[in-house]
Amino acid sequence: MLAIALALGAAVSWGGSCFLSGVQTRRTSLWTVIVLSQLAGVGLMAVIVLARGRTLPDEVLLPALAAGVLSVVSIAASYQALAIGVMCIIGPILSLSVAVPVVVGLAAGERPSAWQLGGIVVALGGVVLASRKRSAGSCHQATSRASVGLAAVTAVVWGVVMVLYAKGGETDAYWTVLLSRLTSTIVLALAFVVRRPQLKLTRAAVAPI
Repeated sequence: MLAIALALGAAVSWGGSCFLSGVQTRRTSLWTVIVLSQLAGVGLMAVIVLARGRTLPDEVLLPALAAGVLSVVSIAASYQALAIGVMCIIGPILSLSVAVPVVVGLAAGERPSAWQLGGIVVALGGVVLASRKRSAGSCHQATSRASVGLAAVTAVVWGVVMVLYAKGGETDAYWTVLLSRLTSTIVLALAFVVRRPQLKLTRAAVAPI
């Protein structure tokens, strides 16, 4: 039950994050959202890890570093997809990332019960139905192929990131997330220095991000 509660909490958090990120990317810029959200995430995780007072386990290094690098691709692609696409179509496509851990688990020998398999099928079916276009007058208006492609890339990459988080989390979930965040922040900082994008910082934008 605890695992289910944590999974639901994570789903709500990620969903809210995707929504706010998409909205703020349209209002400000992609780089503004990336920079502020990364700094906030690193700061929060650093406080939690320091409060726990545990040293960095060697076992989390590889999965955390790999997750950090892949997160850069996922973050940039998802925020851009939400910024240029229709959110009620892009959001469900992003949710398909959950299929990756399911496939990996089955390949690793995990055997869910009939009820669990039924729940997986229903959840994935709901995502597919939610992302279908209904009518031109609804929120399911035409969206660009680029945004759909970016969302699909994000779903696959973020699914792999979740698998890596799970691997590192077997030893220490908090250090895994912090090291992953630090890695992605460093990669993004290098990209920021090279590209030198203009940030659009306003008081109205900072709090939601």
